Amino acid sequence: MSVLSDRLLKAITDSGYSYGELSKLTGIPKSAIQRYATGGTEKPPSDRMAQLARVTGASAAYLMGLEGADTKISAAPFGGLDPVADRAFFKFMSDVKREGIGEKDLKLIMDFIKRAKTADERYGE
Repeated sequence: MSVLSDRLLKAITDSGYSYGELSKLTGIPKSAIQRYATGGTEKPPSDRMAQLARVTGASAAYLMGLEGADTKISAAPFGGLDPVADRAFFKFMSDVKREGIGEKDLKLIMDFIKRAKTADERYGE
């Protein structure tokens, strides 16, 4: 099994939801969720992984293997994000992993985003 499938299985188990319940909550077929969690599908679609992350309360970064086990649960697991923002975030995290962006560079990116947000708030944009 891959890191993603191991972590997804743990997130599902920890959430207390059955595959059937997750299917109803996400609209993802039960059989697909089972394949993702057991490694039967090597690269699950990012939009579906974002949905599963949101419902199980896991962070997408954790599921992707970009965060350690100590950060499994997101402080606000996609709380107010709409589906477009969910997909954008999950795609960003997928790109980070695929491109091999290290933790130091990722922290710089996050710092830049925080500064840009602060500037927007300061200048009313």
